[in-house]
Amino acid sequence: MPSVTVSVRGQIALPAEVRRKLGIMSGSRLEVEISSGAVILRPLRGGKNRVSVTDGKGIIPNKIGPISDEAMNARIDEALRRGRL
Repeated sequence: MPSVTVSVRGQIALPAEVRRKLGIMSGSRLEVEISSGAVILRPLRGGKNRVSVTDGKGIIPNKIGPISDEAMNARIDEALRRGRL
């Protein structure tokens, strides 16, 4: 069972395997419960714990600016013709 250390500011870092299994990511909100001398953390459902396509917006730099659907389709067609996709 993994263990964590509480920082001076009262923070803990959850092990990556725990975050992965529970779908916890940066910004996720957790419910905190004290039960029988134990601290129980539960991911809150909904909100930040759900991943959306728009969550990825802006993570890849766009050096050419906005592009229309037609221009994007033309570039995809060209890449297919050249065997690059």
